[in-house]
Amino acid sequence: MASFQCMIISYCIVPKASEWALTPIRAISVVYNGTVCSSLALYLSSWCIEKKGPLYVSMFNPFLLIIAAFLSWILLREKLYVGIVVGSILTVVGLYGFLWGQKKEMEQSKNDVEEEDKEANKEENQLCKGDLELQLVANNLDLDGFSPNM
Repeated sequence: MASFQCMIISYCIVPKASEWALTPIRAISVVYNGTVCSSLALYLSSWCIEKKGPLYVSMFNPFLLIIAAFLSWILLREKLYVGIVVGSILTVVGLYGFLWGQKKEMEQSKNDVEEEDKEANKEENQLCKGDLELQLVANNLDLDGFSPNM
């Protein structure tokens, strides 16, 4: 639907058919952008999803808008409006807050796992100690001449 709308708007702005002609260099750039750049973006997103998970990757999508606004200001000399700057700042603060919260959550879950491991090891040591005490009692009975089979 977006492509259809862009085609109508573009035809209204540039109605000459000669401007729409696809020269060899334009065709190469379209194919290059469609295959190489898109596949690279898909590969990097998949790699990040594998490493950190889908939530982490989706949090960086709004950051792309900030990069696009900054590059258009630097390269194309477009004006930056107050709304763009404030929105960019809020996006960065939100992203930082998310990363900070995720770090705290990971630390908390790591501490919880360590505590559970300590408790499990403590219980295991108590069970082993109890088993050793039973074995010592049985060995003492055998040594004293009492047979447990009596």
